[in-house]
Amino acid sequence: MKLGHFINPYGYTDRPFIPARYERSRVFRWRTKELFDFQLDAQNPVIWVRPDGTWIMPDRHFVTDGGSLPPFIEWVSGITREKHKPAFYFHDSGAKHGGFWVSTDGGNTWRFVVMTRRQVDAVLQEILEYMTDGTPAGWTPETVDVGLAVGGWYAWRRNARKREQELKRTRSDASIPH
Repeated sequence: MKLGHFINPYGYTDRPFIPARYERSRVFRWRTKELFDFQLDAQNPVIWVRPDGTWIMPDRHFVTDGGSLPPFIEWVSGITREKHKPAFYFHDSGAKHGGFWVSTDGGNTWRFVVMTRRQVDAVLQEILEYMTDGTPAGWTPETVDVGLAVGGWYAWRRNARKREQELKRTRSDASIPH
């Protein structure tokens, strides 16, 4: 199996808010997660190169919780928000904005491509396979589907308005995101 790879994997900053901001899970009321301010490096952005050669870039700025994994899934799979940040940042960007900035010519031109939830989840899976050397322990497409079916639908619906605004913006402005 051919894996994708990163270009400039640290081309972003993720700063906690001061004072700290938290989000309480609507499903698991006892869980709160600190929120982070994600900023793409305008000069050297993080880029995911898919196995087919397509370049994907997250949006330049968004608020993220760094991954919405239940502790049990972290324990079973070995996948954690701390060790696999870029995968979850890409996924959060895709979920919030409904797609990614995509280049098919090696980064010369970029366009925003609207994606379904399954397509955004597939990008998460690709990046996790790369970050775990192709064998994420216990992390299969089925695991992703179950986890996202339990909690992902809420986030996807919550961000629907943001995705609609993003789509309108990209129809009127086809420029590079930075």
